[in-house]
Amino acid sequence: MAQSPLPSGPEALLADLKGLHLPDDPSFWPPAPGWWGVVLLLCALLLVVVKKIARGRQQRETGWRDSALRHHEEIAVELHSGAPLNQVLSRSSVLMRKVALASLPRQSAAAVQQDDWLQLLDELGQTQEFSNGAGRLLLSHPYQRQSDIKREQVVDLLALMHNTIRVAAGEAPRV
Repeated sequence: MAQSPLPSGPEALLADLKGLHLPDDPSFWPPAPGWWGVVLLLCALLLVVVKKIARGRQQRETGWRDSALRHHEEIAVELHSGAPLNQVLSRSSVLMRKVALASLPRQSAAAVQQDDWLQLLDELGQTQEFSNGAGRLLLSHPYQRQSDIKREQVVDLLALMHNTIRVAAGEAPRV
């Protein structure tokens, strides 16, 4: 048996070598584990931003309602603690003006006075109680030193105001 002779010389050895076998290029899918983490982090960040934007929009739309209801509660506490009625009526008038300015276009709410003011509040609260009932106290009584009104009338006005604030914010009126 004859053996094949070994190539002699370095060039002969190099000629026997096979070509380089390169690995396949890395594929796009599936991504490395670190990229999954980046994607999850970006999704969480996007969710937080969307929630903050939605919460901010909601606060702008109804934030005035919460502030008005707090202010209304302060006025009610004042009334029940024995504050002068004209002071309570004055603060009530200011509150209702702020509610109208917050919930209606500024031009329609800022310039109205007297009976037009009460009609505007009637429309805002979907009632006739400002023009024909307890709401009439807002016209002149806040600006008088002594008035002949009774505390019960002011309590009725505060209930009407509370209902109007809720209706103006888009809630159903209470009966």
